Amino acid sequence: MGKPDHTDALVIGAGMAGVTAARELVRAGLSVIVVEAGDRIGGRLRTVRDFGADPVEAGAEFIHGVGAATWSEVRAAGLQTRPCPLVRNTMLELGGAARWLPLALLHPGSWSAATILRSIARLVPPDQSAREFLESRGDRGRARILAEMALTAHLPGSIDEIGMLGLLEDGVHKLETGLNYRVVEGYDRVPIFVGRELDIRFGFDVDTFHWGPDSVGVRSTDGNELSARTAISTLPLGVLAAGSVHFEPGLPESKLSAFRDLQMGPVLKILLRFRERFWPRRLAILACGTGPMTLYWPAGYGPPGAVYI
Repeated sequence: MGKPDHTDALVIGAGMAGVTAARELVRAGLSVIVVEAGDRIGGRLRTVRDFGADPVEAGAEFIHGVGAATWSEVRAAGLQTRPCPLVRNTMLELGGAARWLPLALLHPGSWSAATILRSIARLVPPDQSAREFLESRGDRGRARILAEMALTAHLPGSIDEIGMLGLLEDGVHKLETGLNYRVVEGYDRVPIFVGRELDIRFGFDVDTFHWGPDSVGVRSTDGNELSARTAISTLPLGVLAAGSVHFEPGLPESKLSAFRDLQMGPVLKILLRFRERFWPRRLAILACGTGPMTLYWPAGYGPPGAVYI
């Protein structure tokens, strides 16, 4: 009540990207309204608190390494973190029984895969698919499984869908080393902290986006309208590609072709809760590189009687 219908900037979506963009605009002295179709801040960051004794991440789970951009927000919010070491606390299933990662790397059949991160760091144009890259290396057997896991561990795509220069530019290969961290209080506390003082309109499901040289406007599915001098959309690629949001006038072909050509790979996350632990206490991740898809099991645990993954 009492909020203006016209503002300097509209931000579409209250995920991490949306609230971060909105906060920076507010810090620059602009008036900003964030519209969000759901009823919470966070987007793909979703923490579940009624599943076990501790918060469980149903979406993004880790702060990846000491160089992650989210660290400044974690520290500013006064949140606690718990390290989850990767190398010595990871088990791999490469066909047969699962083995600790250091032991798996000592197997002679794995040795040729040891240079893969160095090879990625040396890549130069032209681009190539992950499959083409692997074929050029000539890894076979266990080494080939390990190499494929190194390229697909952090990307929801097959080796035919992953571009090597994009992987290098995004620094994905660096995530294979170092530590992961969990936010003890729940990862959703980070975007909530960032968006704590923003004007966020929940339940605003954008149907139509009007845009022009001097102003933009959005209309929700239930007929509410807002306008601004400019807008930032953080809608997921899948929503834009599906055409569920209408743009008037229509977007230029350059953007439409980008929607068609860019793809988000599927990720399925299942939460399982057990009455007691049956895995080693120091296990951080169990990964399976065989079968129709790569499986990653990040193990977590709470007090006795409230064990979960």
